[in-house]
Parts: sequence; C-alpha cells; structure tokens
Amino acid sequence: MRSQLFILLLLFFSSKLYGLELPSEDFSFRSYGGLIFLEDKKSELNENNVLQYIDQFRPHQLKVGNFGFTNNSVWSYLEIKSASDRKIYIDVEYGFHDEVVFLHFIDGELKSKYSTGDLMVFSDRPLLTNGFAFPVLLTSKSKNEIVLKFKAQENLQIPFSIMSEKEFLKKTQRDQLYLGLLFGGIFALLLYNFFLWLATRETSYLTYSIYIFTHTLFQLSYTALGFQYIWSNFPEFHNYSIPLTGMINIATFTWFTRTYLSLSWKWELMDKILKYTGWFALSFVLIQPFISNQTMIVYLQSFHAILPFLALIPVIKLILNKDRVALYYLTAFSFLMIFVIINVLAIFGLISYTEFLLRSPQIGFLIEGVLLSLGLAYRINLLETAKIKAEKEAIDNRIYKDLSKLSNQVSHDLQSP
Repeated sequence: MRSQLFILLLLFFSSKLYGLELPSEDFSFRSYGGLIFLEDKKSELNENNVLQYIDQFRPHQLKVGNFGFTNNSVWSYLEIKSASDRKIYIDVEYGFHDEVVFLHFIDGELKSKYSTGDLMVFSDRPLLTNGFAFPVLLTSKSKNEIVLKFKAQENLQIPFSIMSEKEFLKKTQRDQLYLGLLFGGIFALLLYNFFLWLATRETSYLTYSIYIFTHTLFQLSYTALGFQYIWSNFPEFHNYSIPLTGMINIATFTWFTRTYLSLSWKWELMDKILKYTGWFALSFVLIQPFISNQTMIVYLQSFHAILPFLALIPVIKLILNKDRVALYYLTAFSFLMIFVIINVLAIFGLISYTEFLLRSPQIGFLIEGVLLSLGLAYRINLLETAKIKAEKEAIDNRIYKDLSKLSNQVSHDLQSP
C-alpha cells in the first residue's frame, strides 16, 4: 500500500515539473527541475507522435541528464511560458551527440525544427558553438513546447541551459575569453618548454613538450573545440577524436613520467611497466578502425582509472626517499585529478554544475603544467649541481693524481742522482 501511494505521489508531482515560466528580465539558468525525459527503447517516437507520449516522460534521477552508454534515443520535453513574445536560446553544452533533433511546437503544431549532430560537418549547425545551441521564438498567450531527441555512441549527457538572447551573447563571449586564456596559457607553456629543450637538449623537456601537446589535443577533442576550429569538415575523425587523442596522450604521459622521475636508474622495474603500458595504449590507436567507438571509450576510461595509481607507486617510494622532484610531480597531478574529479561530480549531478566546473579540467591542466615546469627547473638545477660537483671531483682527482705522480717522480729522481 505504501509503495503504491509513493508511486501515485511521484506521478502527481512529476506531472507538475515540466512547466517553466520565464521571468520578464534577462535570465540564464539550467533547467533540470523543468525538464523531463523518455528513453525510446522501442524506437517508437518521432516528430509526429512525440506529444502523445508526454505522460510517459519522467524527470531524471540525477540533477543532470546523464544516461551513460545507451543505444537508444533519449527524448526531452519542456513547456515554456512567456509573458511576451521574445527570443531565447536552448544550449546543450556537450558536443558529442551523433544526432540532435530540435522541435518547437506552438499550441501542438510544429513551428520550427533543426536536425544536427557530430556526424555532420560543423557548419551545418544552427549556431556555431562547440555544443548544440538553438534559437527559439516564443509567442505569448500560446503553449510553447520544446522537444529534443538525442542519440550518441559516447556517454549520453544532456547539460541543458535556457537563457535570454542577451545572456546567451554574454555567455558566448565569456566562453571565448576563458578558453582563449586557458589554451593561450597552455600554448605558452608548450613553447617555453620546447625552447628550453632546444637550448639544453635535456630529454625531459622534450617529453614534457610532447605530453603538453598531446594533452592539449585531447582537451580540444573533449571540449569539441577541435571540431569547431580545426577539423570542422571531418566529422568521422571528430567522432573518434576523444579515444584516439586520449590513448596517444596516455602513451606520452608514461614516457614523460619515466624521464621526469629518472626511473630508468632509480627503479628499473617500474620504468619497464610504464614503458609497456604506454606501448599497450598506442596499440589501441592501430586497432581503432576495427572496434566500436563505445568500446574504445571504455578502454580509455579503464586506462584513466588505472594509470594514476600505477604512476603513484614510484612517486610515493621516491618521496619517502626524500626526492623533491617526485613531490613536485605529485603536487602537480593532484591538482589535475582534483579538478577532473570535481568535473565528474558535476556531470553526475552530485554538485552544482556551473560554467567554472565545465572548464575545470582545463584549469587543472594549466595549474599542473605550471607546477611541472617548476619541478623540471628544480630537476635540471639538481642535475647541473650534480654535474658541476662531479666535474670538480674529477678535476680534484686529476690534480691529486698529477701531484702524486710528480711527487713519485721527484722522489725517484732524488734517490737516483
């Protein structure tokens, strides 16, 4: 009896959740309280009959629409009430949906439709953003219903925002500023360390530069900015860009870790383990054409889950041996992992999803890069100090040997007049 009562209450309250009344002033907010979903497991829904299934739509159990890996289409529904005729924007801040269909119904009649997705060239999108954004012309005294269909091979996420035209323009400008500063800082780090390698020919600067470059490619893929600005006409590559650049980045990460921590002579066994792990990750790049994108992402996530713990083993051992280079390494990657974990918590609705959290992996990467650069400078200083000390000892030994030889020669000459 209690369970039946609970279900009735849930149905009653969920039926009240999909209405959203907009304020008269400019606004920008994420609408998960007003958004309801239906996973189309039988492929029954289309633009002609979707409104007939609204009573089957339900709010998502999390604060954000995250459906994990699914081969089914997911439909979302939102009824919007406005006191005046106005233009607003629907913004889905995730650029890896294979298919996105936007439908705007006014009083039950389809008034506008957009079909897009990351399997189409970037210029086919209604608005050229790294996610999927749609303009909506609302009419007052009418029933405005927004329906979106999503389908993806990747983890299906629907970070959904609604904003006025003015706020949408502000957000676009903020995004361009944030990303310009973040990737500009990362690019400066790349050039700085690359020129240091040219000047010193120290291998760790080269491996670090390559690691920054591949991680930047991965971040460009993850944020869909690469599709927006670099490979816009190659949707096939974009569709595989996350696992492809991710696997390459794992390989360069292991290479950099080995050289940065000098594992070849500090701990040869861990050096070999990380070396073969990197080669194993690269092998997936070769077999990528023969396995599904979803499988590649699962393997990539497995590497991302295992590799930090694998790298942590030699780091802890070296720190216990009072190795300050390893301490720099641990501090740098701790910042990256903290920001990534915060981003994941936001994606799954466990903490409030904000624009800052959306960019947190890139912020963590930039902080990590600065700290690793400081660690590299400290490492090179140690190596130079050790080199000068070794050269001084060699000179002292040579002088001692020369003096000993001269003393022996003089002693011999005095004994043999």
